[in-house]
Amino acid sequence: MSAAFDSWRPAARDLAHESDWQKFCRYSPQSPPLLLAGASDAAAPTSLPLFGSASASAAGSGLAARAAANGSTAAATSSGITRAEAMDVLLNAGGPVWAMDWCPSSAQAPAGPSHLALGCHPSDSQQNVIGTEVRGPTCIQLWELSHPDQQAQQAQQAQQQQQAQQQRPQEQQQQQQGGLILPRLVLAVAHDGGLTWCCRWCPDPGLTDGPGAAAPAGGRLPRLGLLAAALGDGSVRVWAIPQPQAASAHAAPQPQQQSTPLLLSLPPVAAVNSTALGGSMPSVVDWLPAAPHDLLAVGGWDGSVSILRLVPGQAAAADSSAEGSSGSGGTMHGLELLSRFFADVLPLRALRWVPPAACAATLDCLERQLIVTGGHEGALRVWDLRDPFQPLYSHVLASNATILGAEWTQRPFGLVAAMEDASLRGLVLDSELIGRAARDESKAMFSISWRGRNMGAIWALAVQPHMQVVAYAGEDGEVGIFPVEFEGNSKRRMPHSAVAGLRLQGATLVVRNPGQMARDHGLFAGKVMERMSELGKARLPEDAEALHRVAWSAHAGGAAWLASGGAAGLVRCQWIQSQGVATRAVSFPAQPQHLTTFAAQSGQSQRLQEGPSCPWPSTSHIEGHAAASASARGVWAHLTSSKNDAAAQPTVSTLPPEVERLARFADGPGAAGFEEPQHWLASWWRYQGP
Repeated sequence: MSAAFDSWRPAARDLAHESDWQKFCRYSPQSPPLLLAGASDAAAPTSLPLFGSASASAAGSGLAARAAANGSTAAATSSGITRAEAMDVLLNAGGPVWAMDWCPSSAQAPAGPSHLALGCHPSDSQQNVIGTEVRGPTCIQLWELSHPDQQAQQAQQAQQQQQAQQQRPQEQQQQQQGGLILPRLVLAVAHDGGLTWCCRWCPDPGLTDGPGAAAPAGGRLPRLGLLAAALGDGSVRVWAIPQPQAASAHAAPQPQQQSTPLLLSLPPVAAVNSTALGGSMPSVVDWLPAAPHDLLAVGGWDGSVSILRLVPGQAAAADSSAEGSSGSGGTMHGLELLSRFFADVLPLRALRWVPPAACAATLDCLERQLIVTGGHEGALRVWDLRDPFQPLYSHVLASNATILGAEWTQRPFGLVAAMEDASLRGLVLDSELIGRAARDESKAMFSISWRGRNMGAIWALAVQPHMQVVAYAGEDGEVGIFPVEFEGNSKRRMPHSAVAGLRLQGATLVVRNPGQMARDHGLFAGKVMERMSELGKARLPEDAEALHRVAWSAHAGGAAWLASGGAAGLVRCQWIQSQGVATRAVSFPAQPQHLTTFAAQSGQSQRLQEGPSCPWPSTSHIEGHAAASASARGVWAHLTSSKNDAAAQPTVSTLPPEVERLARFADGPGAAGFEEPQHWLASWWRYQGP
């Protein structure tokens, strides 16, 4: 836990309960007509009420029909369901979902409830011009999902308690029968930012105050986490979100109706508006995943990137209010602008910090310096924040297609991007794979493409950090997953699995299950499909089918929640369990024998505990030059060739220009003093991957 954020806790005196919740929740009272596979009458469409939920599993029992008949959320959330039903649930957030993120508290309590933050566009602002200011009352929703195994444990505990005490209320009886409940809206944070383009939780699970933690002093409430959001009015705000139970007890002492959400207004602990960002309207925000999590990266619709440092000790502006603390005069509190530069000439839609595990072997805190950006220009760029004048690496994926999302992968090290042209693109950055390509291929393979029969843009993708599984979704309404791989031979790439889908039939949305989509989906099926040749006979997706966001929870242990939501206002949450599929990497004819690595630290050459999977060679031939590298920091690699290979191939760098731009910062340690000794030193370059 970062002690720097101890002062950022919600105060009971600052919570204001909004009784007129419909002012901030301008959504349709019911979802579109739905067909659920588990309904009692599968042929009869039904609708979910606003903030209602149901099981989308094929083992469902018609909860959606009962909830629609009663016209309230109570029937959908209090009914007992089985574990199989709880592992695949559907909730109605009300409006098009454009912001989604899981609270990392599940990493601290794996068997506890999970919380999902959602930002939905209001009904009167479903379509907006990017880069323009949007104002008005709205909210960020906070949903609670029960862990299936945790609920099973609670059911066993309740059964034991009932044996000890025979007289128990009716809700204890429900726990004995099943004990599982559907997702429910436990809290909504009101603001006047118009809409929410992006929201991110602070990735530190230690910020969550557990149930057994001591109550904070000074009238403070237990904290769930810190949530940052890029809003439609051009501001970026950070809230200290209280635990829903504690907030409900302090802000709404009277019992709340189950169909009425708990809507609270609370001042942000940090905020900045577009004036303080040079007039840039934020489109995406990302929190530094490495401890102490004190940096925010903000991408703008004008292509700019702003790096902000969180300053908990900084006092708020005197004119700040609970809802609009950053809405006037260029005010900024709790944040310090460190740098601002233009990463693109067109709007940015993707911005991510490098994962800390990918830089575990480096000695110069690269996890605080590297970010990746992508947007409407179609170029994926890696930036070193110490030198933002030019990108460390730039790769144009498509000159006529927008990059709608990008994520880092760790095993192997690389990048995956979601494209507007209905394809996924992968970029290889792992040193072993680069070395194989440099030696055994005439031109190194860096870009990999996956494209199926679907014609719609892929709006979003996410990578589960522990399982290393990629999930993506787009305009076609289908959610696909596959383990991270960069297979060089397109014929050996694994087909993707469809786990969820929406299909519009007339005026009814059919909620599709993995069994229904096993042989009827448009995802990558082992062969790259050319889009233009299939465009004439392809089915074009409907607007209501589009899925805009996907997100993985931070659970470890081979299982995690996968959430997907989009234009219909429906969010589907599925408990995905890994089946232990081995991750495959790029395959080449032969193993490289000429790629070696060593660490330069304090003038001594040493082996790294974590590094490329290629064999570690003896470093005796470079120990004599260790003194020259005393001042070098980081992980360096060099290409060598044997005496027998000298006549067969010239001793020149086999790294392509793309890798040189990514890897080379300057000459290697002591390279300036080297005389080309026979054919040992071919090229020095700085290693970035794990």
